[in-house]
Amino acid sequence: MIDFYALKLDFDEKFDPIVVEKLLNSVAPEKKQRLERFYREEDKLRGLFADLLSRDMIREKTGIKNEKISFTANEYGKPFLKGSEDVQFNLSHSGEWVVGAIDKAQIGVDVEKVQEIVLDISKNFF
Repeated sequence: MIDFYALKLDFDEKFDPIVVEKLLNSVAPEKKQRLERFYREEDKLRGLFADLLSRDMIREKTGIKNEKISFTANEYGKPFLKGSEDVQFNLSHSGEWVVGAIDKAQIGVDVEKVQEIVLDISKNFF
């Protein structure tokens, strides 16, 4: 059975830097390094909460403890749970939303922030 998860981030509220640092310490060191290279704090937080959501989905679905969760990626960069082919998950984040899905079969999920576009910009390119 497919399980879906959604997390809404409130960027109007300031995230406590001490809490963010503690959360960063619960992801893999190489993931933490990648997240800390983001220029925009919102991008770092979306990436952090996406990783935490994937860990929570896996923990809830399999019972594996966070410290035992290890990821690998395929040739396209899609993450997989290392050593467990029967757990498939996918994540997406945009705007204030982070969403995830998990199942035994391959799965995909996507979310996009809906916003108005300025068509006048396209006149310069088309």
